[in-house]
Amino acid sequence: MSFATADQAAAHILKIINPRSIIENFEYAGFIYKTENGYDFTIPRRQIGDWSRSNTSLDSISIPANAVEVGFYHTHGEYQYNSTLIPGSEHGIEPTPFGIPMAPGDHFSNTDLITANNRGRGISGYRAYLGTPSGVIYYYDPPNDANQHFLCRHNRPVIRR
Repeated sequence: MSFATADQAAAHILKIINPRSIIENFEYAGFIYKTENGYDFTIPRRQIGDWSRSNTSLDSISIPANAVEVGFYHTHGEYQYNSTLIPGSEHGIEPTPFGIPMAPGDHFSNTDLITANNRGRGISGYRAYLGTPSGVIYYYDPPNDANQHFLCRHNRPVIRR
């Protein structure tokens, strides 16, 4: 399957894998790549180890030989409930690397940004994509920007606790 843009490929796979990521509370990741036929994505790889320390698990994912990596996508799973959340807040609020307070998991982490900056260095149009617990899909454009941007929204799965 090929798409006309990297954003379309990322939105397609994240709309499929993000609900599963939320339900299972595991992160998934993969690459967005370009071939002569258009843009496509690798099969999502489930978290192995602790990606919050390093996204090196991306190194174990390969793209086709004739393809060019133009981005990566990943999910953050479900919100993390713990005692450090702000009392009275459903999910708690924390500062983001962009200075905008958001619920944990609903923004790119510092490690995500470092990974995007390193992988995107020298690649025009490289983007990182994030599926969040709220169901919003964001992108980050490391060569040109220092902020996360809304790409699209999908329905968050209903989770009964």
